[in-house]
Parts: sequence; structure tokens; C-alpha cells
Amino acid sequence: MSTLLRSRSRRGFTLVELLVVVAIVMLLLAILLISVGGLLDSARGIQCMANQRQIGVALNVYCTDHNGRCFDHRNWGRWLDPEDYSDPIDPDHPEAYWGVMYATYADGGSELFHCPQSVRIDPDRADPVTLMPRPSNCYGLNGYGIWFSDSFQEFHFGRPGRIAIFEQVGGQWRGRSIFQVRYPTTTLFAHDAYESVLDGNGDTLDDWYQYDNYGADDRTGEEIRDQEYLRHGGACNCIWFDGHVSKQHKDKFRAEWYLGQRCPDVD
Repeated sequence: MSTLLRSRSRRGFTLVELLVVVAIVMLLLAILLISVGGLLDSARGIQCMANQRQIGVALNVYCTDHNGRCFDHRNWGRWLDPEDYSDPIDPDHPEAYWGVMYATYADGGSELFHCPQSVRIDPDRADPVTLMPRPSNCYGLNGYGIWFSDSFQEFHFGRPGRIAIFEQVGGQWRGRSIFQVRYPTTTLFAHDAYESVLDGNGDTLDDWYQYDNYGADDRTGEEIRDQEYLRHGGACNCIWFDGHVSKQHKDKFRAEWYLGQRCPDVD
């Protein structure tokens, strides 16, 4: 009897027992990876907001130096001179990304305009991807209504040739003064985006119909919206015209933010 007991005591794990142990270990690893992934996403979101706060400071400094006016409208995404990619672009160049000028007013340079949570940017008006492995035009400027009719601009902004933060002067879209904007704390300056400028033709949080047609990946336009405009857990990090920064969930979105109209739903 003792020999039989000793024989049974030496018996190893059965296959079923091993599979149960492996399953438990895999489950624990999955939970750990999800937790780590959530922490990484949170850290990236925090870094994005830190970048935007620096941009907000640069905006205020620029406005202080220019009688309250922000920098002029730019609808391109270049950081490099298109005539010589070894040189940085002049901030006043018509093809410069709007952030190039503000980068000269803040520490961090182009890195301030790189969101670590971003995957894709609109390549149409940007530097070649091979030259910009870390996209540095991850935030879209509020140019809502710039291509709309005179009657639309007059109705919403007081006169033709004017939108929330820009107005036409001498045939060019110049920055408006923060003192001219009635509600700077609830007027969008820029936010997480796929495009460099949000002019209202299917590139805003309330009206998305543009899609990616460059064939660089197999994601649909809706997925690009989710991953680039709502890249922080279904929320969008925003810079307001007074320079403050907040995270806005898609369910709270208000079109008035682009129009510069009074709107209480801002954190």
C-alpha cells in the first residue's frame, strides 16, 4: 500500500491541469497588457495636452507682440522649404504649417505639434513622409467657414470676409485680434485633427465626410475620424482662442465652438 501511495505522489500535473494553469497565466497577462496599454494611452494624452498648453502660451505671446492679433491663416503643412528640404521653411512662406510661426515663440519647436497618439496626418500639403517620420502637424487650425458664401459669413461673423479668428485684409486672410472676438474662451483655435486646417468642408467634429484616398493604409474614413479627431479615448484635446486647453468628449461637441458664438459647454 505504501508503495502505491508513493507512486501516486510522484505523479505530475495532468494535461487538463496544465491547460488550466496556462489559461490563468494568459488571462493575467492579458489583464496586465490592457492596464499597461491604458496607462500608455493616458500618458500620451497628457503629453498632447502639455504640448497644446505650450502652443497656447505661444499664441498669447504672439498676440501680445502683434496688438492682440493671431498669426495669419495658413492651409499647408510644411516644416521644410519645398525648394530645399534640408532647410526649415520660413514661417511667412505661404506653404508653411500654421504652427511654424508659433514654434518660434515657444521651446520645443516642431515637437510641440506632434501628438504621440496620432497615427496619420493629411499628406496632401505636408512634407514627404520620409522626411517627417514623426508627424508635426497633428493639430488643425480653426478656419471654419473660410470657403463658405458671403451671406454665411455675414450672418455668422458680422460681414463677408470674416470668420471666427481670421478676416480678409487686402485680399489675404489675416489673424483677428483676441479683443475683437466676443467669446475667446469658447472659440476654438485648434484641436486634434487629421487635416492642418478645419475649414468646414467635412473636416470638423460635427460633420465628417472626407475620407483617406491615399492608399497608405486600409482604414476607412470613419476610422481615421475616430483615431485622429477623437484620438484620446473618444475625446478631442482642444486649444481655445484665449490660450487655455481642455479635453472635450464627442458627446459634448457644439458647432458654436467653431463659430465663436457663446456656448457654456466648455471645460
